[in-house]
Formats: sequence, structure tokens, C-alpha cells
Amino acid sequence: MRLRAGKTGSGTGAARMVAQAITTARMCGAAGKIMVREDSAYGNNRVVRACINARVEFSFAGDQEPTGAAGHRLHR
Repeated sequence: MRLRAGKTGSGTGAARMVAQAITTARMCGAAGKIMVREDSAYGNNRVVRACINARVEFSFAGDQEPTGAAGHRLHR
């Protein structure tokens, strides 16, 4: 598990960090489902794309958008 710094703008580089964490988990033998959970700082298009490309499930926590789309989940 890796935690972000918690400062404003700490979502910078989040997609790379998520991709690296997924790769590390798989290299260590994770064979089951991988769930990536992010706070609102990580809720950006690059992180979503990294999760989709890696074929993992993901969930965002944070403020709800006016459209009602607060989180996403990818199913294989």
C-alpha cells in the first residue's frame, strides 16, 4: 500500500503510481481481483485510464458530481 502526500495537487503523478502499484502486486503473485481505491485527489481521467488499461476494479471516494457519478467500477 502506498499513500499520497495529502497536500493540494498531490494527485500529480497518480496514474503512474497506480500503474506501478498494480504491476508490483502482480509481480508479487497477486492472481485474484485487484481493487484500486482512491480519494478525490486521484479521481482524474489519467487514473481511470490506468485502471481500465490494467483491467482492475476501481472506486473513488469524494464529493458527488451533479450528474451523480461519484464512483466507477470495471467488471471483467
